[in-house]
Amino acid sequence: MADRVGNRRALVSGAAGGIGLATARLLCAEGADVALVDIDSARARQAGEALARACPERHVSAFGVDVSREDECAEVVHAAVSSLGGLDIVVVCAAVRTYYTLAEAPAESW
Repeated sequence: MADRVGNRRALVSGAAGGIGLATARLLCAEGADVALVDIDSARARQAGEALARACPERHVSAFGVDVSREDECAEVVHAAVSSLGGLDIVVVCAAVRTYYTLAEAPAESW
């Protein structure tokens, strides 16, 4: 995977634990700089600090964000772009459940 993600910049939501954190770890280990996003800002910060120690050659940042709020999503994308110098990859692992077809999903469901 290093050929595909090396020196890329990734934002991962739901990244304070579970699949989101595992994804952030893998991306970082494979050479990506990573912005961790989670509603639990303390856990996101702790996960980011641990990931930065594990991958000292990569840039890691962490943000506490409620991804059910469109304004916070826009703010964190801008913050991640500023922190990482851009974004190449976005991985959505936050646990928000809605039941719409993709074409019919209102903005509030994201």
